[in-house]
Amino acid sequence: MPDGSLMQTGGFNDGDRNVRVYKPCSDDSCDWQEFDVALRQRRWYATNHILPDGRQIIVGGHGQFSYEFYPKKAGADQSYNLPFLSQTNDPRIENNLYPFVFLNTDGNLFIFANNRAILFDYVKGGGQKLSNNPRWGSKKLS
Repeated sequence: MPDGSLMQTGGFNDGDRNVRVYKPCSDDSCDWQEFDVALRQRRWYATNHILPDGRQIIVGGHGQFSYEFYPKKAGADQSYNLPFLSQTNDPRIENNLYPFVFLNTDGNLFIFANNRAILFDYVKGGGQKLSNNPRWGSKKLS
């Protein structure tokens, strides 16, 4: 997060809607803070990505074809359907876990799930389908 804090969302069973934040400190008193039911949807195997405004977008997760933001903005405490995730889901196998999400230079999010990708305008909630080129799936850390 912009202030150097770490954020972890979701999990298993009773922690699947929780948010955990670890804020740095100058002594040994640092500890995780847990916020119960801070997410609108259950999130297990979701992807978080930090946005330019300091919030994080939480995308997908096991059986979740939606996204939401944390921290919430006033009047925007909801999750939003992302049809791309249900369109790329194969119900016979567990896939679409941890979709690849990257902030593109144009301000859109590049989202890769299963074998397809979109450029997603998270502000307006719209996506643009990209070519089904298998090279889109490679990920590079620099």
